[in-house]
Amino acid sequence: PYISGGAIGHTFVFDGPLPSGQLKESDADAHLTGPLSSYFGASVEVIGDLDDDGTDDLIVGSPGERTATGYDGALYFFYGPQSGDVAHTSAGHRVAGVANENLGQALDNAGDINGDGMDDLFARSGVAANGMVYLFYAPIGAPPNSSVAPARF
Repeated sequence: PYISGGAIGHTFVFDGPLPSGQLKESDADAHLTGPLSSYFGASVEVIGDLDDDGTDDLIVGSPGERTATGYDGALYFFYGPQSGDVAHTSAGHRVAGVANENLGQALDNAGDINGDGMDDLFARSGVAANGMVYLFYAPIGAPPNSSVAPARF
């Protein structure tokens, strides 16, 4: 899929191949919406088939997501394929950031680091030199937050 992310709470998914010419938001196969003012869609990554249903899955970062402890951020896992309007509350899984870390600044498919046949995920938190990169091994059904990620860099 082709993805158009936005920092104001929307992510548009276009399944390819894309037609020539200018695309409109209404041409999207799926429109994912996040919490208001959360920067949902600031980072988006297509990752392998995490739920073993034969289709690739999508992870959306929401680094400005606010909780009682500050801008903790979060990652939302959407198990593919997605179509139509999809709210963040219907994500298959959510990983919460911890106190003021802005989890979800950037995402990257790490490939199969631990050799289990499933793609793993790098997720960045923080701002500039104060950031951290977490490595999450698939399947990502736990941990509940980034404080217990298997590796931090």
